Amino acid sequence: MPEESGTPDFARLVADLRLLREKGLTRLRRINVPALEEATRRCRPNSSASTRPAIEELLRAAVSRIGGGFLGEAAEYTFGLAPGTRAWPAQQRRRKAAEICGVTTDHFRKSYEITILEQVAEEMIASIERSPTPFDGEPKASAVGDTSDTGHIVMRTVVGDAVFVERLAEATSATIVDPTHEDLADHLERALVRKRRRFGPAAFWEELRVVFLNDDLLGLVRDDLTVRFPDAAEAARERRQRAGLARRTVTSLLLRLGTPGRWSVHSYAGLVQFPGAVLRMADGHNLVHLTGTRSHRAGPEMLRFEFEDRPDHYFESVFQEVVENSREEHEVVLVGSPTEAGFACSGARFRRGVMIPQQNVHDWLPAVVIITWRRRGGTTEPLLEINTPKNSTRELGKASHLSGYVNQRDHVTQDSANSMAPNFLIGPATAKAAVLRELRDELRVTELPREPRLTSTPGFYYPDKENLFFYVFEVEIPAETRFAPSTHMYPWSVEEVLQVREHQVVNNTILALTEDGLTRGQRRMALAIAGLNLTVHGHDDLARRVSEQSRQDELDPRLVEELTELAGRSRFSRYAAGRELSIEGLAGLQYRNFFTDILPVYAQVGVASAAEILASLHADPVRSRAIGRLAASYGDEQMITALPIEV
Repeated sequence: MPEESGTPDFARLVADLRLLREKGLTRLRRINVPALEEATRRCRPNSSASTRPAIEELLRAAVSRIGGGFLGEAAEYTFGLAPGTRAWPAQQRRRKAAEICGVTTDHFRKSYEITILEQVAEEMIASIERSPTPFDGEPKASAVGDTSDTGHIVMRTVVGDAVFVERLAEATSATIVDPTHEDLADHLERALVRKRRRFGPAAFWEELRVVFLNDDLLGLVRDDLTVRFPDAAEAARERRQRAGLARRTVTSLLLRLGTPGRWSVHSYAGLVQFPGAVLRMADGHNLVHLTGTRSHRAGPEMLRFEFEDRPDHYFESVFQEVVENSREEHEVVLVGSPTEAGFACSGARFRRGVMIPQQNVHDWLPAVVIITWRRRGGTTEPLLEINTPKNSTRELGKASHLSGYVNQRDHVTQDSANSMAPNFLIGPATAKAAVLRELRDELRVTELPREPRLTSTPGFYYPDKENLFFYVFEVEIPAETRFAPSTHMYPWSVEEVLQVREHQVVNNTILALTEDGLTRGQRRMALAIAGLNLTVHGHDDLARRVSEQSRQDELDPRLVEELTELAGRSRFSRYAAGRELSIEGLAGLQYRNFFTDILPVYAQVGVASAAEILASLHADPVRSRAIGRLAASYGDEQMITALPIEV
């Protein structure tokens, strides 16, 4: 019930906003949202809430006050406030909002979407409290933590991570030191969401330094694993795996959301005296957070000690010394261009400086796709992972074979005869070294039944960043291999992979039909490719109607409705640890080149039904011709670089 002040209950507002998100603005008159009506009456006493435009006005104002950046833009798509999205289905709005935030749809639903609903409700309540001018001014920030009369934070003991995340969001710079950093990626992401909501879409720390303990020293750490594993060597292996996962996850997060040049990751070859963080706050003072060691006595929550640094900046000096004696971890990737003889390398760049939109659009990067498969129980099955923030920097929510860039270490190790001369050809040994490194680092696979086999070398065009030159390998994984849960690596059937691709094709077609930013020429090219993809998947009638739509000015709503229904029917999910993981499609090259570079390899290694499906496609002149035209379209640099959307 409303409180005595007349302010709607927060939980009821969130519930109404969740219903409005689900049903959409076009159905606002037909849904019951009493808390939103009450909020509108309080903010607009001279407006009639029953006219509903006042509710939308209040919603727009609340969303605008979240601030710009990815969270504000995601909020606009969540409620259909972005231009051209008012009539979008709820799932399409959620998918676009997740894409903006750089996370999977499932991750967005369980995290960012909840934050958006709660922040919009908070802004509406703040508007009521600021009446009679509810749409002016900024929301008030609330203090966190106990303070003395002087305003300085005194030493305190904190259980859990909530205070640390809040302090991290407030800090202007941070140095964070820990042997394994198991939870740091989550802390950084939550803090960055808060920071950008308060200070704008480009907000980031002036300097962020993350220091891990060198792998060779992790065997000396005493923590909860020491109690769980009677064998110290086994505990050390588990600790190294956790630290490796945390390092990849933190780096992945910073590559996706960080500001280049303002963050770094280090490895320290000494014992950590004080695990924790030194945070430089906006007023210039340093706040110290020291963490207790994980142990069987500490319980599930980490114990932290918070206090201001000494006047002589003792703790800042200690943490600075750790950084100065650490080795900064760089992945240096190769850069060049394809030639008839192979990939000609002409230089190198730090990994954090590549694949940035609108930069280096004419360069090429060499990369590998590893078609992993195994034989088990007399059956050959492909192994694909689901890209999540813990195992990937891009293409989140999509299924993918293992992939990665060819880096400088791969070349120096394998093709050392060429050295690092200004210009050289990447030999097969370098690409193979990249494959073996990815298998070792990502899957902990070091022994194989046979050598990786190179199957093709296709190119991949981007309209707004470097193009990729792929070395596609097939690799048999030992049947007894067990994958860490974080890899989300699963066996698939060809039929399941085709269903995922079909779902992606349908959603891409809807986007090509409804995206407002496309010119007439861009829409015509996008719909031509969409029609070919629909044909390959056996939807000849839809393909014909999509082709006809490209010549018409008015969008046929029945076509979009039928495609939306098909998208729902073709949706595919995996389940892990009691969670549903919605698969949005296949990653990059594996989507575009599935019928030319992936499915034929499945058939060659004996994946069940792959050869039969491939033969049926080739025997059908219409679908076979569509596959050929798709390959030509995806290989047309002028066409693909002209399209701002994936088709």
